[in-house]
Parts: sequence; structure tokens; C-alpha cells
Amino acid sequence: MAFYRFLFVVMIVAFPAFSQPVLMGHQLGENVSHFFAAEPGLQSRLDACRASEPKPMTPEQIHALSKHDIEALAHQVYADVLSSPDTKFHLKLKRLPNRDDLEDLSRQGMPIVIDKRMPDEIATCHSVLALIAPASSSSILIESLPNSRPHPVTWHFENGVLAEIDIDFHGADFSEVVNDFTAKTGVRPNENKEVSTPNLYGATLHVSRKAAWLTPELYALLEDEEGFVDGKMRATIISRAKYDAWEKSHAKKGTLD
Repeated sequence: MAFYRFLFVVMIVAFPAFSQPVLMGHQLGENVSHFFAAEPGLQSRLDACRASEPKPMTPEQIHALSKHDIEALAHQVYADVLSSPDTKFHLKLKRLPNRDDLEDLSRQGMPIVIDKRMPDEIATCHSVLALIAPASSSSILIESLPNSRPHPVTWHFENGVLAEIDIDFHGADFSEVVNDFTAKTGVRPNENKEVSTPNLYGATLHVSRKAAWLTPELYALLEDEEGFVDGKMRATIISRAKYDAWEKSHAKKGTLD
């Protein structure tokens, strides 16, 4: 019996209970391992990203580069040095480094790399590798892979846990999404419809519809901009604690405050 009580405690610690609904396969507050378990496509990218991550080049490798690669590398290194004033590496001249300069920086220990992967692959790899790195206070954004979901999703991680979910509902029906959110949260939303004022050139009016859900666990906001060809609707979901903190910091002061 003692063993089963021990096992029960271990299961509670390993799999914390979440009272908020599952949205796009995830729950606010889940850790990195839970996230990757629900995203096998991103999980499978980890090994590929580790393998494709470019390694710092030696002076000999830099010396053998083409003129085109040297020029691209010079712009990259120059921008890195300028954007990092606290770096220990400094360029002697106020110009782009040449081949000899790059070789010298490499000898000093500056990691110089050429990343020829596609921009979307680089962004995905940087995000997933940062997510499995030792926990830090920095925020990390992970975007869903193309065609992996009916609607693009962006997950925001803070301190190693999922803190925000953003969903772009291109071309979706506003009422259907509202009904789905209501069914999942068990709370009816506050809705409003605002007509924007026309501009001086007589542009088509855009009607903005909003719906917001506030539960003990989360806050969700759905915004729809009418007048676009395929619709422009976005949902943002954050924890109730984060919402309350935002409300407190943006509270309107009274005349006697």
C-alpha cells in the first residue's frame, strides 16, 4: 500500500493537473516536455537542428571562402560587433572587416559561422534549441510548422513554461470560433462591435468585432477585422494571473488618486 501511495505522489509531481481547457493541444503553464509531446513535428526537428547547426570556422576555413561568402560574412560580423557593445572583440577600423580581419578574429576566439539554411528553418531551429537549453528568464517564441495545423499558432514561453498562445484564424467564421471558445471555457464572452471611422479618401469601412472570455484560469481575446479578402481574425490567450497583473498596471486612476 505504501508503494502505491508513493507512486501516486510521483504521478502528481510528474504530471501536474491543469484546470484550464486544452487549446490547440496545449494548456497554459505546461512545461517544455509536455509541449514537445503534443508537437511531434517540432520534436522531430530537434535532432535535425542539432545536426545542421553551423560550427565556428577556423582561420583556414575562412581563408578558403569565396569572395561572395567573405563579403556576406563581413556584413554579419560587423553588425554583430556593433549590436554588442559589451563584446570583447573589437574591429580596429571603422569599416567592414576583410578576409585577414576575419581570420584574425577567428584566432582570437570569436565564433564566426556561415548559416546557409533557409530563414524559416533558421528561425525554427533557434527557437526549439533555445527552448531545450537551460531555463532562463528570456522569452522564447515558437511558431507552428507550415501545414501542421489548420491555423498558424505562436506559443510564447517564459521561464520554461507556456505563458501565451496566439492563433491566426485566416478565413474562419467568427461565430463558430466564439462558440468553440465558449464550449471549451464554459464561460460566455463579452462581445462588442465597433465601426471604424472612414478616412479622408473614402476607404471601405472596417467593422471590428471582439469577444473576450475571463475565467479563474485564463483570459482570451478574439478580434476580427472585417473587409479583408480572407478575413483577419486573431486570438490571444494568457493566464489569469498575467491578465490581472496587466489590469493592475493599466488601471485608471480616479480624480482623487
